[in-house]
Amino acid sequence: FIVNDTVLSVLFTELKEDFMYNFSVRAHTEIGFGPESPPFNIKTPIADVPDTPVNINVTDLTSRNLTLTWTEPTDNNALILGYRVFYTRPSFLGGDVNLTVDGAEEELFVDDLHPGVTYEFLILAFNKKGNGNYSDPITIATLEEEPAGFPQNLSGVIINSTAIFVTWEPVLANETNGIITMYSVIGITENPFIVNDTVLSVLFTELKEDFMYNFSVRAHTEIGFGPESPPFNIKTPIADVPDTPVNINVTDLTSRNLTLTWTEPTDNNALILGYRVFYTRPSFLGGDVNLTVDGAVEELIIDDLHPGVTYEFLILAFNKKGNGNYSDPITI
Repeated sequence: FIVNDTVLSVLFTELKEDFMYNFSVRAHTEIGFGPESPPFNIKTPIADVPDTPVNINVTDLTSRNLTLTWTEPTDNNALILGYRVFYTRPSFLGGDVNLTVDGAEEELFVDDLHPGVTYEFLILAFNKKGNGNYSDPITIATLEEEPAGFPQNLSGVIINSTAIFVTWEPVLANETNGIITMYSVIGITENPFIVNDTVLSVLFTELKEDFMYNFSVRAHTEIGFGPESPPFNIKTPIADVPDTPVNINVTDLTSRNLTLTWTEPTDNNALILGYRVFYTRPSFLGGDVNLTVDGAVEELIIDDLHPGVTYEFLILAFNKKGNGNYSDPITI
């Protein structure tokens, strides 16, 4: 640096911060310059911490990882030693995270993320003076996956002989893998029964009486459904005994036998186990008769009759609850 007069000093500006300068001076005549002085060493200080990194961005986003990129601050205020990356993380995943990146790097691959979780990322630069300010947060939600877990504590309560109230609790937070948009109950209706919101219960009506239901529930995200819960078993009770059989008729009548036919009651009130057939018979033939017929049968051949005798036939249906009422007598 040439000083073109006899001034014995000079002010140097716009130098590097945190830099060791080693300098000397020599004098000139018209003929030439003389020897250099012994050198003098001096180091500029660091004026301040770095500014905030700029151009912060997220690329290559998946359900479980991403790449965070940035550019060094416009005003470094001396050599940047590194960057500190902070990001939020739910407590069920271990809480917030602080990472340190070398100053020569301007990206970070983050691969310990969880599906369907919203994270906030902040970054600062630091030098020998200390940490700069954090950037404004950048908010990113990872992509979703199907739930990894099932709804908890599935249960059912009998409301009446044809209704069950089913309840459950949410999937564990670390297994949702996204926002739960619906649930499906499997095993009560012919097809999975969809609950189209996040209600944790459903009332099933018009069910079969005296029937064992084995059902489970699963949760859905926008991506798909998760595994089914362990099944829950519950049996509907029998409301009442069966109604009276209908369409009672006699066919194939002869002097000594006939065929009695009927149809199962309109309202069975659960599975019919059988029918009881009663008919009158004179004392000289042994007295009245009671017969039991299997519930799958709807006719009975009676072949111990006597010619010229009047009989009365009555029939009832029975289930686990007990006997229904006898039909009106049919006289033959």
